[in-house]
Amino acid sequence: MAKGNIKTSGFSLAKTKELTGDDFYDMATIGNLSVAIVCDGVGSAEEGAQAAKRVTSYLINNFKIRPKSWSIEKSIKTFINSINTILYKESQLNYERSELITTLALVVIEGNRLYGVNVGDSRVYLLRDASLTQLSSDHAMQEEGYENVLTQAIGISEDVEPYYFENIIQKNDKILFAAMVCTMYFLKMK
Repeated sequence: MAKGNIKTSGFSLAKTKELTGDDFYDMATIGNLSVAIVCDGVGSAEEGAQAAKRVTSYLINNFKIRPKSWSIEKSIKTFINSINTILYKESQLNYERSELITTLALVVIEGNRLYGVNVGDSRVYLLRDASLTQLSSDHAMQEEGYENVLTQAIGISEDVEPYYFENIIQKNDKILFAAMVCTMYFLKMK
């Protein structure tokens, strides 16, 4: 898919009386890559909104300067591990606990190839021919009553294990990003 063949749209719902939310999303075309990111700052953390914005900006900026010899998979995993370490250490230094915490859903499109990753419960779906398929995998507890308890998030612990996936995309496919607090971001292949 050429970069002109992708149409985007998105929205986010505010959660507080100040009409702010803990989520952040962005999309950039960098050379022959299209990079789309949705982060949902963990609401129980004081700095979840800041973490969401910082992770999004960090990943976009690092894709702009990534070594061309690196594969997209290596780039994704290296950048995620790096920002996770930064946020975790900064939280421990400034708060003595994890406070800069966010979920992440990331897709990189090169040609007709989709590379994706998620951490936490922000999701990526593929809509093709009226069939919706979840490409991501939630990092949340499976026990009844604990479904909203994350087992992975950016900044929550020293190590992070993102769920990585790849797919081939086609004309008229739609990629949907969904954060649990109603951030929606769409990519449509034209």
